[in-house]
This record gives sequence, structure tokens and C-alpha cells, in this order.
Amino acid sequence: MVVVSIFPIDFNGKLHLVFIFEGDDGNTIVDVADYRVEFEKRNHARIRSIGDRAILVGGTHGLGGWCRASRHGLLPNSIYWMNPRDNRLRVHDLGEKTEEIRDPCKGIADRPSCRGFG
Repeated sequence: MVVVSIFPIDFNGKLHLVFIFEGDDGNTIVDVADYRVEFEKRNHARIRSIGDRAILVGGTHGLGGWCRASRHGLLPNSIYWMNPRDNRLRVHDLGEKTEEIRDPCKGIADRPSCRGFG
């Protein structure tokens, strides 16, 4: 079974949907994808590159946004996702299709700021 989380993003006036596909264990990421919704064509297009941008999504309420990656010291063409089940930050490179797991709350998990977005 695959669990899907969907995050709507306003990307320069265009609707994008970020999908996080997780395995049923909650720790395995099967796929991460960004789709631009094309209302006129009643279609959607998978986006392979977002250039010097980073998309940030997380939580159980579909929170998301984007920023210029170079301006904020983030990796370009990447999706940052905080998993609310384990409080680990996952960084998915859209072009390379690689994932890096960071543990910003290691050793401080009892702090309110590290309880996830849920």
C-alpha cells in the first residue's frame, strides 16, 4: 500500500501539486513529484526542473510554499519535506531524483519546535 500526501503550491500564479508517495511503513519514500495543473487543457504536467527554487512542504494540513534557493542557502531544484511521523527533514532533488535525510531534531526532540507540523 502507498500513502500519498498532496500539497498545493501557488507557483508564480500557477497551481502546482506536490505529491509525496510513501511506502506503508511510513519511512520509505517511493516517489516525489511536482505537477503543474493546466486548467485550460484539463491536464497536468510533471515538472522536472524548478531552477533556482526550493519547495518546502510538510505537516498534515497541506502546508507548502517556495523560495529562491540561493537566497536562503537551500539546494536548488529541490523539494524539502518534513515528515510529521519521524521529524526528519527530507530533501529531494528533482533533477537527480536523489533524497537526503536530515535530522534537525536529533537530541532535542522534546523541544516544541521539533514536534513536526501536525
